[in-house]
Amino acid sequence: FRTNVEGTAHLIEAVAAAEIPVRRIVFGSSGAIYGRSALERLPLDEETPCMPTDLYSASKLASENVSRIMTDRYGIPSVWARIFNIVGPGQEERHFCGRVAAQCAAIKFGLLPKRIEVGDLTPTRDFIDVRDVAVALATLAADGQAGRAYNVASGAETAMGKVLDLALEISGLAGQVAIENTYRRPADIARAFAGMDRLTDLGFAPRFNLRQSMTDLIDYYCATVRSEADSA
Repeated sequence: FRTNVEGTAHLIEAVAAAEIPVRRIVFGSSGAIYGRSALERLPLDEETPCMPTDLYSASKLASENVSRIMTDRYGIPSVWARIFNIVGPGQEERHFCGRVAAQCAAIKFGLLPKRIEVGDLTPTRDFIDVRDVAVALATLAADGQAGRAYNVASGAETAMGKVLDLALEISGLAGQVAIENTYRRPADIARAFAGMDRLTDLGFAPRFNLRQSMTDLIDYYCATVRSEADSA
């Protein structure tokens, strides 16, 4: 909350105090703010009620509310990018795709046993490549309508299990790795994917599919792990 809410408020105050002419501020929010609404309403469009299920998404919703109030007060044109599940080269291991890619790379080069621990693989999510996110944010900066929120996603629904299967296939490990379901996140929502009309109306279309994103992510980790394996 200190970073997402207070930090956002301080940024707006600094911009206002500096009297910088701003064409538009794009605030990075999260598709997770829809939360429990996904149990009853799919796809999730920008008019869907926000019902966060964890403190992170609650902080992002609070940040949206605070920034709306303050940018209205100071007359700063702003849009809100509700970013869904990012994937692509460079992603760190605290995210599901990054963790799976890192483990596949380590198994491939003999640094880990052929075993991967996962949680529930049945939930679905909307994955979008980090490079497509960059293009989407630039599109919103140039053409987004001030005062509106925009979903930033692919609009495609993909099960977590499909991501794991894809990673194993790309790594050449399909059928060779034991999958153990060892944990479950209590706040998990069974299904979630975005309605994309607002962003596509601005001319945006994703360039990378999930296979391309996972291939580049696994290559990213393989490049690092290969040097570690050679040293070992």
